[in-house]
Amino acid sequence: MEASLSGHIEMVGAIYNEDEIAKILMKAKFFIHPGAVGLSILHALSYNIPVITHNDGNNHMPEFCVLEDGVNSLLYDNKQGLLSTVKSALSLPRADYQQLAKNCSDVPEYSHNTRVMAERFIQAMK
Repeated sequence: MEASLSGHIEMVGAIYNEDEIAKILMKAKFFIHPGAVGLSILHALSYNIPVITHNDGNNHMPEFCVLEDGVNSLLYDNKQGLLSTVKSALSLPRADYQQLAKNCSDVPEYSHNTRVMAERFIQAMK
């Protein structure tokens, strides 16, 4: 990892305990996932944590569709893009970061939650 980023990134791996996840996400500024990502997108967004990941939708799970570059996430093209995107993210003006984080809650609040899923299920049954 580049020296200028080493103090800013904590690599945690797979965690399944919600208390452990909460401890990490409550102190996180971004959720960075360079591989195929799925449900963890919704988890990060529910904590108002913007997602940084690659923009190749063919190599993600369906949940990738909720990400909007510059709205609730920062997407990049390749490995070099990851480095420059993380550097840019860490340099965002406070107001820009706050807006990005605020936008994250729209997905779990309005479109991807159990209430909306139940409503869609009921509509499909009619």
